[in-house]
Amino acid sequence: MSWKVDFLRTAGGREPIAEFLDSLSVKERTKALRVIRLLEEFGPRLGMPHGKPIAGNLRELRAVFGGKAIRLFYTKLKDEYIILHGFIKKSQKTPTKEIKTADERLNLIKRGNL
Repeated sequence: MSWKVDFLRTAGGREPIAEFLDSLSVKERTKALRVIRLLEEFGPRLGMPHGKPIAGNLRELRAVFGGKAIRLFYTKLKDEYIILHGFIKKSQKTPTKEIKTADERLNLIKRGNL
């Protein structure tokens, strides 16, 4: 079975995840797209080391390339996964600011504002 995965699109038509992926090197982007394909393939069965729960309905896709930890936060809404936020992790602990950004975007979707 294949699972549907989409990027968050703002009311203004921006795709912050596509913009984030475009900011990565070709090899980093390839690694990030690989874990997105794993999510499409395995859906809820995707676990460590590629995916893990963060908080509430937020989950994290994990990719590492050349010492850089690429993280993509996503959630499942109805019958699809939505990737909400991406960043390069620079410390051991996931920054609260990054979780907050993903959570705010999720709340906007739930309220119908995106």
